[in-house]
Amino acid sequence: MHYILLGASKLVASWLLNKGYELNCKTDARFVDAVWRLCRAEFMYRPPLTVAQFLTEDGFAVAKLTVVTSIALHCKALH
Repeated sequence: MHYILLGASKLVASWLLNKGYELNCKTDARFVDAVWRLCRAEFMYRPPLTVAQFLTEDGFAVAKLTVVTSIALHCKALH
């Protein structure tokens, strides 16, 4: 997700900064929490997993891929 939001597109990265989202230099939990807030506020998308479920190494693989794909599609729509 970090690459999708901050590395793949300078347009998306600057849009996030202009909206007040600082996603650099955060722990994994704080990064995912900030992304979840971004999804709800800007993309009107509510991820189907909690932050804890997303960060767990046990299970939820399909749901995790769905979340990352949805975020990528929302970022693509910004272009």
